[in-house]
Amino acid sequence: MIIIAVNCKFKGGVGKSTNTVGLGAAAANMGLSVLLADIDPQVQLTTWMGIKLGKSQPNLYRVMDEYLDGVANSEPLSGDDLTALTSSALVERENFYVLPGSRRLDELEEATKRLKRPERLLSTMLRSVESNFDLCLLDCPPLVQWLNNQVFVASDWLVIPFKMGYPELNGVVDTIKDVADAQATISPQLNIAGVLPGFVELRRGQPYSVSKDVLTQAATNQYISPYMMSSYIPYDNVYRQLPSLGSSPFGVGRGKEARNAANAYVHAAAELLLATGSFTERQMSEMVNQALISTTSPEVMNYAHAQA
Repeated sequence: MIIIAVNCKFKGGVGKSTNTVGLGAAAANMGLSVLLADIDPQVQLTTWMGIKLGKSQPNLYRVMDEYLDGVANSEPLSGDDLTALTSSALVERENFYVLPGSRRLDELEEATKRLKRPERLLSTMLRSVESNFDLCLLDCPPLVQWLNNQVFVASDWLVIPFKMGYPELNGVVDTIKDVADAQATISPQLNIAGVLPGFVELRRGQPYSVSKDVLTQAATNQYISPYMMSSYIPYDNVYRQLPSLGSSPFGVGRGKEARNAANAYVHAAAELLLATGSFTERQMSEMVNQALISTTSPEVMNYAHAQA
């Protein structure tokens, strides 16, 4: 299972939850078995997917808490028991699964200190179900340091989303620097798969105005340019409607707006998955053609340029 964190060191509004849902749904439509995990105490992904937080709904906090209780009582869960516990919290939505989050996640920091490797708690939970999934995407918190450390240790790759604003570029740079620090300390396995532009305003199919300027600055920034993706997510009102509908872009019909939104995420997911080195260009072209929504015939794509 490939674990990709969707994270940017900028407080809200950069599209972490939107991109987690869009990329995850795209990958699922490309034929992968996908898990979306809500690591953010704001639980936007969980509520987006229509999952009600309550006593009857298992979630990531409860899974972690029960695991920690077992360690504290010198009765740690076996591998099979942990797999069963984590699996019990998974909720199926569309053609992917969601591991719901909790507003209490950040309460667990103190309890993790009883572990030999406290920074590996999240990784242990996710890896307990890795045989069931090809891909796991993590919707991450903006500024909760210990949770971000958990994310860095658990993840193989990071995608950094940002919207079209100048302050957001600083957030991207800060995130890249944090990854470098983590690679040197707790997360030597972590790599950046790409920096994904979002909320890009288009005119006649091309970025314009502030979006054009921000993209130009990002492409020439010494920190960002090595990871800058050629794919981007255009600005569209359909993204604002999706949370209230409890849906991904693939679950709201085949109208032009939904189709364009879904296809934008197919191209972005393809570029990210190629960056992981887990798929060949031929495999990816076939997966993309399977996932693209078209009113006529499937669009044939060649992703050789993505590795140029």
